[in-house]
Amino acid sequence: MLFDDGPLSDTIRLHLPQGDIPGFAMGVVHNGELIYVRTGGSTNREHPAPITEQTLFRIGSTTKILSAIAIGELVETGLLDLDVPVTNYMEHLAFRPPFDVSTVTLRMLLSHKSGLPNGPADYFPTGPRQGLEALVDEVRRYPLIAPPGRVASYSNIAVCLAAHIAEHVAGQSFNALMKDLVLDPLNLSRTTFEPSVAMTHQVALSHIQDEAGVLRINREAADNPRYHPGAFAFSTVEDLARLTSMLASTKDSFLTQMRTPHSSWLTADGLTYGLCLYLDRYLGRPRIGHDGRFHSNGSKIIVLPEDGIGVILLYNYADMIESHREALLDSAIMGFGLTALPQTDQVDVPGAVDPSDFYGCYVGPNFEEVTLSPGYEDSFLTVDIGKGPIEVRMVTQNIFESSLSCRQQWHSSPYNLGSTLSLGLVDDVEGQDRYIMLNARPYRAITNSPSRRALTTGIGR
Repeated sequence: MLFDDGPLSDTIRLHLPQGDIPGFAMGVVHNGELIYVRTGGSTNREHPAPITEQTLFRIGSTTKILSAIAIGELVETGLLDLDVPVTNYMEHLAFRPPFDVSTVTLRMLLSHKSGLPNGPADYFPTGPRQGLEALVDEVRRYPLIAPPGRVASYSNIAVCLAAHIAEHVAGQSFNALMKDLVLDPLNLSRTTFEPSVAMTHQVALSHIQDEAGVLRINREAADNPRYHPGAFAFSTVEDLARLTSMLASTKDSFLTQMRTPHSSWLTADGLTYGLCLYLDRYLGRPRIGHDGRFHSNGSKIIVLPEDGIGVILLYNYADMIESHREALLDSAIMGFGLTALPQTDQVDVPGAVDPSDFYGCYVGPNFEEVTLSPGYEDSFLTVDIGKGPIEVRMVTQNIFESSLSCRQQWHSSPYNLGSTLSLGLVDDVEGQDRYIMLNARPYRAITNSPSRRALTTGIGR
């Protein structure tokens, strides 16, 4: 299969400004080989050096793939089991009442089904360093988003807690485990979690706009060892090409589980999550990957395992890149001339529900409130986010999506959930609160479902 870099070159020329910032690096992998690299911009605005394939970028949540692979190595050797209670490994673990941590497994932690929240406000501190052991006291303080196993709720803390269990059982620090189980075996020679090591190489620095709109280096060099497993790795396009090759080709049992859906986000595009990997379909093919953001540094890798194709994108000013990120990745795939395969898989959703049972008010992870009420037709519902009602149409019995005319209104909302609204209705569990999913984020019911008449009257129909 030949690769034509024309579509990618055209997209870069169209969307990326010519200059020092943003700095970016893209790599294309096929059948285990890095066959194409394109770089541009510079490492920073004040003392610019050209980006190369060996430039380090903070990769944010793409780090989670590395952490999961390390945990998987311990699963393969029998030191860990994905499906036993985590208290089997650390008896002193506890969640904030009334939730019982003994119902939580490593599989839940790695697939965002533990109920733990995403992370604290000081996820990127610049103060005293604390190790993963600090998580034991930290998780006791957090109210859970939902009972363990109830809904998918993205959680940096959960992945970090899984990594702490791994280092506790193995008797090694997380960084030592990563070196022995992942970085050295995969020859990720420049990838590191330590800023003191990264600074001995060329690093693409994060940038921010000051009050005058001038782009400057972000000098808050955040480091937080207790969250290293979730978002703090530095890596290069060369190293991530080796990781991508492994994800595309390896058939061992744990990586098969990583690529198997464990959580559904109940989105219209059928997005699911395995073990620290996003899963969906592209041109009728399975696609896996992850993205990440660390201040204004960002990353995304995508892999089409059946075709042996992977694409890596790294950058140091996200605000200038991310609106064009999918176009860049798509154009790289276009270079292989793939044609769409017949769609055989349907969106995997729970059993059918009655949408009218879900009318009412819900609260999200950041205490934002939304109201769900009848739509203007039976196949529609209305979502009110505080800036006027938005109609969403039924895709399946459980999943609704905003129409094109609603997108701009949703984009202007204060909750920053994107320009298209996807609504999922979560199956009820007796004795537990009701949940919906808005763009892959869980919202919990805070009122009883009022009648259709009361809601219709309340919104002025």
